[in-house]
Amino acid sequence: MKNRDQNSRQQNNIPGMRNKRGNYLQAEWLKYRHSSAGKLCIFMPLVTVITSAFMTHKFFTVDSYNWWYTMMFPGMLSLLCGIVIEKDQKMKNHSLLSIPCDMGRVWDAKVFCAASFGGIGCLFLGSLTILVGYLLEWGLHFQFQIRPSLGAQMLAIVLIWIGFLWMVPFGLFLTRMIGKIPATIALFVMAMVVDTSYSLTSYYWVLPGGVTARMMCVVLGVLPNGLPARPGEMTWTPQVMDPNSLWIGTISAVVWFLILWIAGKIWYERRMKK
Repeated sequence: MKNRDQNSRQQNNIPGMRNKRGNYLQAEWLKYRHSSAGKLCIFMPLVTVITSAFMTHKFFTVDSYNWWYTMMFPGMLSLLCGIVIEKDQKMKNHSLLSIPCDMGRVWDAKVFCAASFGGIGCLFLGSLTILVGYLLEWGLHFQFQIRPSLGAQMLAIVLIWIGFLWMVPFGLFLTRMIGKIPATIALFVMAMVVDTSYSLTSYYWVLPGGVTARMMCVVLGVLPNGLPARPGEMTWTPQVMDPNSLWIGTISAVVWFLILWIAGKIWYERRMKK
């Protein structure tokens, strides 16, 4: 315990360790070169797009995004958080505790890496959806019931990623506390059941879970249950189409991400000193 604290205090006197955030990021990235993290960013979007193309022809585009933000993306982020935490736990954190390093920056690097993998997955999902959508429409002459514009789809990709940023620090914390499998199940259930219904309430912005589904009502014109966002459809109300939900939801998601990031950083630093 004493030696560990001394190592931590000596980090600023070691060449290359002081004010070198890039070193922490590079070291964290190197851990996942041969892991399943990169494969998840390809596999999960690919499954989402292929399944949507075969099962929901006329609603392909909106269903691809809908399945992504209600099921597949939360599931992917949960698995990514498990991979990030599990890498160090497999070695009983020896790779971190055996050298003098700033645990706060280690946490920052973990959050950045997991969030970046999530962004790559969203980008790949959006690119595939746009490409396959054009192939179905112009190649096979499908007539989509709802056809979001290219700009709307690009905006959706960005907002889905921002809307789920909060899950990265929270998922890392939860995985560290209760384990990979329980945390993955808890986060997936939370996103699929609680968050989608919570997004339809007037106080959706209070907690971060409901903002993405709410914003997609405006951007893509689809409700969390996959139905078109129009009068007469189940769960539809006029308030879900309020364009103000875009900036309200974005601010809520970013604020919660920063709160959970900072709180997780403080907790991680204290946890690793024990």
